[in-house]
Amino acid sequence: MSAALFFAGVYLLGLSWALVARTRLGTAFCAAFAYPLGLVIWVVASWCLGNLGLSPLSSTLGPAWAILVVAGGIAQFWVSPRGFSLRDLSILGLAVALFAVALSAALKWNLSVWTYDSHVIVSLGRSIAYHQGIPPDLAPELASRGIFQAMLHGASLIVDVPYLYAVPPMLAVAFLALFCILGCRALDGPGRPSTRTLCLVALTTGAMGSSYPMIVHYFYIHENLAAAAFLFLFCACYWLAEREQEPAWMPFAFLSLAAFTLNRVEAPIIGVLVLLIAHSQSTLPSRTLNAWLSGYVVVVIAWYAMLLGYFGNGEYRLRVGPHVLNAGRILAIQGGMLACLAAGLTIRLPRFSRLRRHTAELLPGVLGVGIALALLLRPEHMAESGLAMLANLRDSAWGGTWYVLGLLSLLSVLLARPRFHQIFSFGAVALIFSIYLFSFARVPYLVKWGDSGNRMLLSAVPLVFFYLLITYGPSTVGHGLGDSGASSNSSQRQAGACK
Repeated sequence: MSAALFFAGVYLLGLSWALVARTRLGTAFCAAFAYPLGLVIWVVASWCLGNLGLSPLSSTLGPAWAILVVAGGIAQFWVSPRGFSLRDLSILGLAVALFAVALSAALKWNLSVWTYDSHVIVSLGRSIAYHQGIPPDLAPELASRGIFQAMLHGASLIVDVPYLYAVPPMLAVAFLALFCILGCRALDGPGRPSTRTLCLVALTTGAMGSSYPMIVHYFYIHENLAAAAFLFLFCACYWLAEREQEPAWMPFAFLSLAAFTLNRVEAPIIGVLVLLIAHSQSTLPSRTLNAWLSGYVVVVIAWYAMLLGYFGNGEYRLRVGPHVLNAGRILAIQGGMLACLAAGLTIRLPRFSRLRRHTAELLPGVLGVGIALALLLRPEHMAESGLAMLANLRDSAWGGTWYVLGLLSLLSVLLARPRFHQIFSFGAVALIFSIYLFSFARVPYLVKWGDSGNRMLLSAVPLVFFYLLITYGPSTVGHGLGDSGASSNSSQRQAGACK
């Protein structure tokens, strides 16, 4: 199989399932979300088909792929039997053409950025694929690496290339397209956006995506671009579900959250914090929210239970030095997930409505207390990490991005911010606080572009830019989101939503 055929198959696989929601979420969104969704389906399906036993499964891969695509098509017409309009077909044609052009460029020019971590990710993925599962002597490495990227690069055995260097740039194209589409929908709602909105969203996307560290990650064989993209997609889809009172956004939100969680080992901690902020502020029906919360927590706990079983089986390590997780930390993450589930279910009860309103402020406050304790226990260590983070943010590679984001974020408190902004504003604060706290249990952060803390901060950039877009954007384009959001067709359904 050629690399072009593999990527085309992933896109078609995602498109066949994304279009299930086209009548409710729009054809443009579904066409742009197809590639990230295809990656998620590929990872899950390949794992289920024999723990990534890609070599012997190459003969069954074609039929399995065809079955999934056909199943997506059947589901699509089962949910929405209405045919495609001329506008739908035009959007799909344009999306496929843009995907083909981007893929041709990504396959022609290999601009990959490599570090030691890149070698580990690719080697781990190819080893898992070659051994048709996770070999015992490599299992401990999963305590330092998310499984998502490794499984993707394991597919390189099928296309007979050393690694899939087109994965990050193609995800970058989809991510930027989705930022534009969701930004337009946030300001103008469903339908055709105005010229002013298009210009503003395009400028915002350009400002976000043109900084040097962001461009490097478009070609960096690593986990951070995917983590930033999927976390943003979770927050944006959840936000639109809340603003439009449209539950059809929720599957896309939680699939993105699951992908984010499997990208990096510390991601579940960040994921549950952002999820609790969203869960506490939402006016969607509690039964719907609790079902998605429970499903997510169960999946994460099950994966870490599997990881706990793998951990310590072998002696050989790809990693130099101790692993990020050990048995105690894995159990702590599982306990934290259970606590998140209990807190999420409890806080939706009517008797806790007053506490629910302040949860978004309380969580960063709790993290602030944790930072204060960390500074008391390891003052020199935490000071070194904090100064390194600040030095990295001030680095000229960012081009003043963080100065502008900080100033605009501070000034935004003087404006009438849109409802449910907390998922972005307090979510970004919780993310940054968490990254700083992570340094307590590891070596201090370093002043360099490839430092772990600096790379993790990439996930905060889209959240802050989107928050500023929905805060400053309405007055800029000449209208307001109002208290019911960009789509006001369902504002009356909020009453009693938490029952």
